[in-house]
This record gives sequence, structure tokens and C-alpha cells, in this order.
Amino acid sequence: HPDLDFARDRVRSGCQRITECEGLTLLACLGNSSGEVIGEIGLIINWRHRKGGLGYLLDADYRGQGYASEMLQGMIEHAFGPMGLHRLFAATWPENKASENLLNRNGFTLEGMSRGAYCKEGQYLDGHEWSLLATDPRPV
Repeated sequence: HPDLDFARDRVRSGCQRITECEGLTLLACLGNSSGEVIGEIGLIINWRHRKGGLGYLLDADYRGQGYASEMLQGMIEHAFGPMGLHRLFAATWPENKASENLLNRNGFTLEGMSRGAYCKEGQYLDGHEWSLLATDPRPV
């Protein structure tokens, strides 16, 4: 998987944040009928500001079948329900239209672009910044 190292770095970073008491990382995995993990979604929580940063990955063979929406909707419900968060946010690479469409379909608002904000494989990339508030209307 081409983004496996990137995913591992995100998990390590989340664990480091927990160690430094900067937040809590919530990680959920999605499995197929054979019990193989086909996707994951993570949420790094900042309790002081009642917000959480989302990250997600889905195996290429399972994309376009609704699994990413299922993971995202479950995390949204849990974050705004039992966890009582006020804001969720996520970043996408501008060329990742599937991820942008996923966020848009699930009610997120594109806030803008952060120039050179992310380093991936030694390259600094722009990121599109998205958010969803607990008070925002949900798509039907």
C-alpha cells in the first residue's frame, strides 16, 4: 500500500501526542467479511477546544463502495454525540478529488488552502482544509 508509511507516521504522531498530553487519539478499523482490515479512521482530539482532526485510509480495492462514508458517518455520530465535540476538521491533498467528494457529501465545508503545510515523501504540499460543526445541517 503506497500510503502505509504515511499511515504509520500518523499513528506514531498520535501516540506521541497522547504521551505529551496534547489530546486523545481514537482509531477505528473497518474489516471485510474475511476479517481483514480494509480501512481505518482516526480522530486526534483537543479537549480544550472540543475539536478533532480526522484522518482516514481505505484499501484501493474497496473504494467507491460506500465504506469510507460509513466510517466517516460513524465517527461523526460518535464525535458529536457521546464525545460532545463541537468541531471536526480534515485536510485533503488538492488532487485527491475522491477524498474531497467524501467530505463534501458528508456535510463538510471547504475553508481554504494551506500552502506548503504538509510534507509527504520529502515534498511540501498544499492542503485543502475542511470542517464540520456540530450545529451544521447534515446531508440527507
